[in-house]
Amino acid sequence: MTNLKALKEVKVNFNIRDYKTTNKTTLINCIIRYNNISPIVISGVGKVEPRYWNQKTQSARSNQLNSKGEYINEVLAGIKNDIENVFNDFKKANKAYPDRDSFKQQCLRVINKEKDETSISYSDIIPFAKKFIADTTSGVRLNPATGKPIGSGTVRIYNNVVKAIEDFKQARRFNTGLDNINLDFYSEFTDYLKFEKKFATNSIAKYIKTIKTFMNDARDRGFTNNSQFKSKRFKVITEDTDTVYLNAKELNSIDELDLKDNPRLERVRDLFLVGCWSGLRFSDYKDISPKNISGDFMTIKAIKTQKEVVIPIHETIRAIMAKYKDLTDNSLPPTISNVKMNEYLKEVAKEAKLNEIIEVKFTKAGQTIIKNVPKYTLITTHTARRSFATNMYLLGIPTITIMAITGHRTEKAFMRYIRVTPDEHAQNMLAIWRRTALKAVV
Repeated sequence: MTNLKALKEVKVNFNIRDYKTTNKTTLINCIIRYNNISPIVISGVGKVEPRYWNQKTQSARSNQLNSKGEYINEVLAGIKNDIENVFNDFKKANKAYPDRDSFKQQCLRVINKEKDETSISYSDIIPFAKKFIADTTSGVRLNPATGKPIGSGTVRIYNNVVKAIEDFKQARRFNTGLDNINLDFYSEFTDYLKFEKKFATNSIAKYIKTIKTFMNDARDRGFTNNSQFKSKRFKVITEDTDTVYLNAKELNSIDELDLKDNPRLERVRDLFLVGCWSGLRFSDYKDISPKNISGDFMTIKAIKTQKEVVIPIHETIRAIMAKYKDLTDNSLPPTISNVKMNEYLKEVAKEAKLNEIIEVKFTKAGQTIIKNVPKYTLITTHTARRSFATNMYLLGIPTITIMAITGHRTEKAFMRYIRVTPDEHAQNMLAIWRRTALKAVV
């Protein structure tokens, strides 16, 4: 019996049988090596046209011409992962290498299982979406834009949408086959969400967007040729929700609150102000670490976009850091859950007398609903980020600079995000005119 650390890892590689015939499908081979034994070669673990095979990376090229490339690579990744697990489990249990012939049989069972699972021909959106979610949860499916795992919040939305489709199928007796996710489905499903589930317009939009994600993947994998979900009439309809922001005066009134007798609200207030003057999402500003802070700047890798953002440290944040120095590792307030933060923020805003009556308008169950509520009831963690974007815009900071911090990809999306009233636009323009006139006089 050998020391476990002395045992080397198994190597699992892939190649193709025929490199010459570029446009005719050839078999993919799996080659398994360990302990200097003769390689175990298992043929036919997949199929690909040689022109779409990258010999260097041992994977299929994924592009518009080869829509199944990503799918093939997922199968190969699953096979590699399972073989490595079988090998490592044996090695750990026995502190020895497995016998070649018996290990080959185990590998064949693993590969056949993988092939059986991936060869299922999905015809209905519900089982397909469940497999889609399982692949997302396990990490087999990654964010196509970043190559990183998809967040739990997005997975939760996926599950909610599948449950809604299941309920809809039963309630309306609708055939939810992949080929039937068409304009009739769109009309029936949105009607169901609107009038039976009493969904608001933006909630329906989120569900339709998710269904489009499922269908694009199903089409890419060759499970359907349906393209009606791409129609302009199969659209994601959103509406402005009158989300509020806090101007500099309101932020100052929150900052100046005397909360020494209420440390719970004091910590929440301080953490909120970090968000208001950094522009970060709550998921990012709640977990700033010492390594993110250097001199006058914070460098954060945003969880949602996986992009690095460099932010100057505002004087308000610097004052908060001085306050918490030596009390926390990052010299910032300790974090709490998003739910509790939103609950306590309303108390903070009420203490700051943010009592302005705001008219909130939205569509629910097909009806336009108008409510007049005090502003403090609308404050959430996301108000911080919206306040930052809006206040920086009103200060005259170039939009492209603000977008580099907030992560908005287009100016159109950014302009929908900020909250500037017609009066604020006019005041901003007047201030610029006056500054320009002053320079002309000088």
